[in-house]
Amino acid sequence: DLLPLLLGSAAAIARLLPDQEPLRALAEGQPGAPAATGPGDKDWLLAEVVRFLVELSRVRPLVLYLPDLHWADELTVELLERLARALLSPDPGERAPRCLLLGCLRDDELGDGPLARALAPLTADRVAEVIRLQPMGAPELARMLHSMLGPVTVAPEAARVLLERTGGSPFLIEATVRALLERGGLRPGATSVELADLEEAGAGTPGSVEEVLDRSLDGLPPRELEVLELLSVFNRPVSAVVLQLASPVLDDLPQVLSALEKKRFLQRGWGDGAYHYRMRHNQLRAHLYRGLEPSVRARLHELAGAALEARYGAAERYLEDLAQHFHRGGHHDKSLRYARAAGDQARRLHDARRAAALYTQACEALAALPDHAHRPEEEAELALALAQVSFYVPSLASVDRLTRAADLAVLGGDADLEQRALHWLGRSYYALGRQREALRCFDGFLAGDTDGAEADVADAATRGPTHAALGRVQLFLGRFEEARDHLGRAAALLRPVAGADEEVSYALGAGGVALALLGDLDEGVARIDESLAIARALRAGSRVALGLLYRGIALCHHGHWEAARRDLDEGLALCARSGDVLGTGVGSSFRGQVELAAGNPAEAARLAREGLKTIARAGGTFGFSVLGSQLADALLAGGDVEGALATAADTFRVLALGERWGESALQGTFGRIHAARGDQVLARASFEAAIEVARAQRARPLEAKARLHLGHHLLSTGYPDEGRAELARARDQLAALGMPWYRARAEAALAGRPLGLCP
Repeated sequence: DLLPLLLGSAAAIARLLPDQEPLRALAEGQPGAPAATGPGDKDWLLAEVVRFLVELSRVRPLVLYLPDLHWADELTVELLERLARALLSPDPGERAPRCLLLGCLRDDELGDGPLARALAPLTADRVAEVIRLQPMGAPELARMLHSMLGPVTVAPEAARVLLERTGGSPFLIEATVRALLERGGLRPGATSVELADLEEAGAGTPGSVEEVLDRSLDGLPPRELEVLELLSVFNRPVSAVVLQLASPVLDDLPQVLSALEKKRFLQRGWGDGAYHYRMRHNQLRAHLYRGLEPSVRARLHELAGAALEARYGAAERYLEDLAQHFHRGGHHDKSLRYARAAGDQARRLHDARRAAALYTQACEALAALPDHAHRPEEEAELALALAQVSFYVPSLASVDRLTRAADLAVLGGDADLEQRALHWLGRSYYALGRQREALRCFDGFLAGDTDGAEADVADAATRGPTHAALGRVQLFLGRFEEARDHLGRAAALLRPVAGADEEVSYALGAGGVALALLGDLDEGVARIDESLAIARALRAGSRVALGLLYRGIALCHHGHWEAARRDLDEGLALCARSGDVLGTGVGSSFRGQVELAAGNPAEAARLAREGLKTIARAGGTFGFSVLGSQLADALLAGGDVEGALATAADTFRVLALGERWGESALQGTFGRIHAARGDQVLARASFEAAIEVARAQRARPLEAKARLHLGHHLLSTGYPDEGRAELARARDQLAALGMPWYRARAEAALAGRPLGLCP
């Protein structure tokens, strides 16, 4: 039963354990694995690992124990989340999996890391259960001492004092008992622990954790302390071979490791054909590391990096370790080399957060190195790499780096590098909501652009992404027809280009939104669906997330709320994993529109506010004209008229930056606010302005919705003929556009019924 399973998963297991020759041999000829450098490698690998574990648990029951989960990285958490959900949702007709995931963590060290973000939805969906451990009581203390000392009894008064002085903390209890043994207060072979034992050993009050740790280290031989310090720097299980390489003077290393293991400082496990050692208590590791002098810490990091390099070379699984050790050891040349390589690896795996952190580290290392001939080119290329992985987490720092990269390219006479730097600078301005600056960066790129097969593949590979970026800029400028044309041109140019599938997906998705805004929802959704199909085939999670958000946004504009809710929820969950600030911000606000349509203005306001804050924290105003009008609408629906007016006024300033996607909606919001404040003249003027903007943008759904609100306003303020005419026109437009939810509101208003909450 196990052999077919192992053969079917050999390619994935060999990818995880590349040094194992038997696994590589098994993997040869096995289908299904993408190239290591191809897109979607991470998603394929995670899916294969989950499948292997689920299938294995059908053959043999599994318990997977995961210590110190508070330190889990993004990728580990994503794997655990996928595995947990797969275990609870087995394929119909298959035998139920038999697997228990059991982890431990310190909640005071959880912070706001990836596990903290994942726990809330997992517990809400009953995928995970959190069991909070209480301090030990007398029965637990007795069992713990029995496991440490054998069959001993604990006098009731001794148990009470020990629990009182340690707070019932297993760590402090263990440290106190070890002190009793080391100081002779408790003799080996004793059958009971008395209060006198505690007092005789001078182990009265254990004190703080730091004091207990210091006391545990007191009197250790220098060689044992040196090994512990090295392990605190490695911060991962390492073999005796690696430890010996890091400290060749320790010729008695086997004896030292054995002594530390007996003293319960170390634990060992088998892996990669050798025993690997790690510190038993992470609190002790952190305490030792903090206590190292900076110069000693730097020297040990350089030794650790050199040992890993000598043992494993530039093996992919150690790239990030090597980058960190040489960075902290002050070896800037190697820090640059390995951080850049680890960043490239993370980018191939679509782990944008990790890639951005590593490229930033590489930039710091390069800045610390003396000038050399290739310095400008390296600086510019790093700026471009960092811009690409942090595109959905925009920042002014990225703009500064790219501006300098463009200047360096001009100084070096490198026209290709200059064009790429300006391209990404334009995209960064776009991501920050600064559309006019974005347009200036794209000026001249498309001069003489051809319309057919005249453009060769190399030309298409250059112009296609620029058309795609420019199309999205035009979308936010409110030039929806230009956006549609640029994005359609981008997709056509890039389809024949090898390796450009992700850019094709990007252009099709954004183009679908432009078509929906122009009123062609069917064609828009068809393009978005094609975009999603390409992204899923690539296993490109961030692209899938945006495709779902694009479809949700298009459906929101047309009032298909339930379908929009499903897409937005799924897209937002994927954005949370990848750290996509722009997707999370815009998607949250449109999710608020779904709540507003359902009659929940407070939740709509919360989601819109969170969307605005998410993007603002990154330093941008991406989508503010839309998001601001949505927040103002929600506040107004909740009865906060003045808050709505203040929000709408703040949002109006964004239009001066050229970001006009939401201009028509914002004018309609002003109309509803003025009507609520009793200023019927300004209300009518605002509704008419909303119609004019929508007509200028050729945005038929926006025009129809603006007419709906104008007609309702006129009908309710004493202009029945004009009001009915506008409502009838809105009804007919909404019917032609296939917007039944809005059409029903128009018919209700014509029948004299209240319009209700109508985003």
